[in-house]
Amino acid sequence: MGEDVDAELLQCFHEEAEEHLDNIDRQLNHLGMTVSGATEVTDLKRESLHSIRRSVHTLKGASAVIGIEQIAAWGHDFEDFLDWLHDEAQTLEPEVIKAMQEGADILVRLVEDPNCSVHADQQKNLEKFSKITAGNVGESSVHDIKEEILPDANLSVSSGHVVEKKAKTAPAQQGQLKKTATLRVDVNRVDQMVGLSGDMVINLSSFEDAMDATSGTMKELDMILQRLKNINSSLEAGYELDSIPHLGNQDDSQRAGIAEDFDPLEMDRYSELNILIRSLSEAVSDLDSIMAQNALDNVVWQKTVERQGMVLKELQNRMMGVRMTPLLTLSSRMQRTVREAERTTGH
Repeated sequence: MGEDVDAELLQCFHEEAEEHLDNIDRQLNHLGMTVSGATEVTDLKRESLHSIRRSVHTLKGASAVIGIEQIAAWGHDFEDFLDWLHDEAQTLEPEVIKAMQEGADILVRLVEDPNCSVHADQQKNLEKFSKITAGNVGESSVHDIKEEILPDANLSVSSGHVVEKKAKTAPAQQGQLKKTATLRVDVNRVDQMVGLSGDMVINLSSFEDAMDATSGTMKELDMILQRLKNINSSLEAGYELDSIPHLGNQDDSQRAGIAEDFDPLEMDRYSELNILIRSLSEAVSDLDSIMAQNALDNVVWQKTVERQGMVLKELQNRMMGVRMTPLLTLSSRMQRTVREAERTTGH
């Protein structure tokens, strides 16, 4: 690898290479589970081979652009073998899958360290590629597949049409490979968003505690308001009772005595008391209206807090889902690790 490779380009290459290597492992594991013997290359398997070839081609081109010739050279040899498998191969066998896995392992080692010693493994794999493409592996399997499809050469013409019809409709029933879009984001940014979502949950919890305290305060205020109502009612009743003796039926002499005993200052005191009672009554009525409106607002706030809590909980779960690594990705790497351990120990 050249010494003048830009660090930022190299980092971008490794990030992209990791995705393509995961895709290669995933497709190879799928093929390994479906190929236990001589197996015909169906359209679904050909799609898997095409996906592997596309990833290898991308790695080869990207490594050549930034100057990692070791990866580009091996990617070229590996892609030639994949081209033959995709375009010309009629059957797949476990030996073919194993050869592809070993080729992918060499590619992984070169991505991790382009200067690692893989020459012997490369030559060994190239010999396997040559044997497979020459027809030494899987040549008899084609006849086995054909005999399995047509066990009797004396089948009627109508039966041949049925077999041909099934062969044509089978690929349509296999469906297409699932394609997903991904966005490459620095994991530190994801961690920051997870932390912010946790802070929002804590702040919401503090707001709920404050609302509970406010509800308790409003209950105490309601009790005080009830006492004020009782005091106001008592004052109004007492004022009216004090006014009743002066409104009875008296004769002219009694009325004259009352008129002589009338004190204007006492009338002023009654007027001031009446004004105070009326003011207190209006204040109690206003407080009652405010308390009723506050009760309605409190119900709305509680519903809003509940909805906000549900949204934050969902947001936190989604962010944790983004942060966690899918088990499918780890399983592919584990199988690669097992193959590497087998290669190293020889067992």
